[in-house]
Amino acid sequence: MELFLLCALLLYFYIGLKVRKELGGLKAEVVLLPSAIAGTQSHNTSYDICLSDYVTFPADNIDSWIVMVASATCPACHEELEQFLIENVKYNIPFFCLIKNDNITETDSFIENYKESVHIIPISEEVVDQMQIDYFPTFLHVIGDGTINKQSLLVKTLVKEFK
Repeated sequence: MELFLLCALLLYFYIGLKVRKELGGLKAEVVLLPSAIAGTQSHNTSYDICLSDYVTFPADNIDSWIVMVASATCPACHEELEQFLIENVKYNIPFFCLIKNDNITETDSFIENYKESVHIIPISEEVVDQMQIDYFPTFLHVIGDGTINKQSLLVKTLVKEFK
C-alpha cells in the first residue's frame, strides 16, 4: 500500500511538472500572438523619429534598410534574426540590428554569436525608450536619411517592400 501511495505521489508530481511546462510554453505563444495578429500595425509613434539622430548607419549610400530592434534576453529576437538571415540570402536586403544593452553579458554573447552575419549596434535603454519601442523584436523600414517609413512586429511584412 505504501509503495502504491509513493508511486501515485510521484506520478502526481510528474504530471504537475509536465502541465506547468506546457502552460509556460502556452504563455509564450499567447505573448507572441499579438505580433502575429498585428502584422504591420504600429504600436507606437516612432514614425516621427529620425533613426540617424540615435545611431550611425553602417553605410551612407543605401536607399533603404530593414532595421531590427532587439533585446539579447528575448528568445523570439534570436529566432526571428536567424530566420531573416536565412531568407535574406535570396533578397540581399540592407539590414542591421540595434540591440538593447540591458544585460551586458547577454548583449556581448548576442554580438559574438551574430557579428559575422549582421552589423549590430548596441543601444541604451534610454534610446529604446526615446524611440518608443514597446515590443521585441520590432522591425523598421528606414529610408536613407534615417526616416522610419514603416514599422512591424513581423519582418515578412517589410520584406515585401523590397521585392
